[in-house]
Amino acid sequence: MPDGGVVITGSAGGVGYAYAAEFMDRGYDVVICDIKDCSAAAAALASRSHPNGGRGKVYHVRCDVSDSASCERLGQFAVSKLGNIGYWINNAGINGGRRALSELSMEQVETVVKVNLLGIFYCTKVAMDIMSNQEWDYTGHIFNTVGSGVKGGGTPGYATYGATKRGLPQLTASLVEEIDKGVQGYPKKKTKGKLQVHSLSPGMVFTKLLLDDSTPGKRNIETHYLC
Repeated sequence: MPDGGVVITGSAGGVGYAYAAEFMDRGYDVVICDIKDCSAAAAALASRSHPNGGRGKVYHVRCDVSDSASCERLGQFAVSKLGNIGYWINNAGINGGRRALSELSMEQVETVVKVNLLGIFYCTKVAMDIMSNQEWDYTGHIFNTVGSGVKGGGTPGYATYGATKRGLPQLTASLVEEIDKGVQGYPKKKTKGKLQVHSLSPGMVFTKLLLDDSTPGKRNIETHYLC
């Protein structure tokens, strides 16, 4: 594609899988990744008919976004398969289960923070390093997926998840300023390639992430909490 390939984290299923299908339908080559094996997802994507005439290719690799070295390997894999990267979507995320914070273990809290917040930092840094060194006529776009809690309202049962999502707009806004204006007191670094960072809000989507630990009654009012 003239504007580069696509990388989507957390794309073995759910929203990430749907993103991959849509990009492929429009002719984009896509790298999907997940902490679990996503070969079946890649095979399903490759076997789909393309209603819009697109014939994008799909490549897959395992990646644990909570691990910085794994994210760096993802970037290397993506460059080897796609060449230039036009779009990097940080979609991977977990909610940690619907429980009061007092009922969670420290390990559960740490895991949610590492995946939802540190994972975004790691992948964004990898994507920025790649995109800043691409050809002049490419503009790379990084999308950070937000969710419940992003506007600052309470997310009872999902306090850790909400807190991580609340931090993402601040990260995105900071990076936009750094890219556009640099850091005050330091010379603005010139890069070969151009890049932009955005927030992405898919809205309410009934996936496993949303329904984990839910109940029939809770599902009737889910939209009041996770949208």
